[in-house]
Amino acid sequence: MVARVFTPERPGSRDTRGAWRTVDVAAGETARADLGGKGRAVVGRFVLPAGVRPGAVFPYVGQSLQRVGAGIPYPPGLDEGRREEWLRSWLETEEGRAYDDSQIAVDTNILPDGTFRVEDVLPGRYRLRAVAHEPGKGGAGSVGRPAAEADVQVIVPGASGGDQDRPFDAGAIEMKPFRAGR
Repeated sequence: MVARVFTPERPGSRDTRGAWRTVDVAAGETARADLGGKGRAVVGRFVLPAGVRPGAVFPYVGQSLQRVGAGIPYPPGLDEGRREEWLRSWLETEEGRAYDDSQIAVDTNILPDGTFRVEDVLPGRYRLRAVAHEPGKGGAGSVGRPAAEADVQVIVPGASGGDQDRPFDAGAIEMKPFRAGR
């Protein structure tokens, strides 16, 4: 796997990955991977529900923008073990490699005020998820119990007229109080 790695701007963050690709590299050969450069930024803001204390923390776990596409075409009637074996083989096919290359899941780098910016997003349908936690009892960025969540679909259009530098604004995304087991 080859990925762009960055350090998010939120408190208590650790390095995370941006665009990534799986690449097969044969011994003694050179392999190339396209990590983007053809998309546009997606921006927006998560809005906390009433009753969530100020200072909510958006830790690195639970925050993502993930491409939604066609699923894996499992043949019917396979048990779990045979499904895994079939999947490994299918991912070696041209169709499987194309599917694998189309899968995108990146950290959204949500800041303490709920704003986010994800660079280089290709046009398509995405699942945008976030979980906000109460501030923990430790220092800045420490995480307490989950307080709010959002899980929405966003359609990112292509940039019209070559205006790839203008971000797509997903707007204000209302979060719901967190409910375990949902």
